[in-house]
Amino acid sequence: MHSKACWILAPVFSVFLLCPLFGVDAEESPAGDTPRPIYEMNAKEPLTPEEEYAMQWGDVFVSDLAEYSLNVKTGHLNPDDPNELVMNVRAIYKDRNVLERLKKQYADKLQGESLPICNEMELHFHMHEEEYAITQVEIYDQKHQLISEAKREPIYKKIPSNSFVQAMYRIGERFIEYQKSVGKKSEQQAAHR
Repeated sequence: MHSKACWILAPVFSVFLLCPLFGVDAEESPAGDTPRPIYEMNAKEPLTPEEEYAMQWGDVFVSDLAEYSLNVKTGHLNPDDPNELVMNVRAIYKDRNVLERLKKQYADKLQGESLPICNEMELHFHMHEEEYAITQVEIYDQKHQLISEAKREPIYKKIPSNSFVQAMYRIGERFIEYQKSVGKKSEQQAAHR
């Protein structure tokens, strides 16, 4: 009985072993599209540029005047001066007096019903001296259309306490500590190689 089973099962197993030698093509989809490779299959659609831009900002400080956010992709140390930290900050104004003043100030540059509601600025910090300078300011309307842009050489001032600048400075201190710790870890890893 045992030998009969071997003669029956042997051809069956040999068919299974030979199956990988025969190629099988995927069917085309009913719409006629070729199937996407697995690495491209994703349930989420790619982000739009507007969504990517919105994800760059992290809220940091709120006051009666405005809500301040940090662009998390822009913080970096100046390669020429390791004491200088540069970061971009956005202020979305909510104080009606400030909004009215901005509307009057930029009335000649506004189109239709647009209102200047926010600005993005580049902050430079001298970390050891606890000083800051604003070197670039861009004013935007509610549709994020650029209304005005101004650049200037840095004029450093002391950081005022309990301000958005102080909040950004504190984040900058943590950023530098993190950069130092990452640098030490990479030096230790290089030494062990």
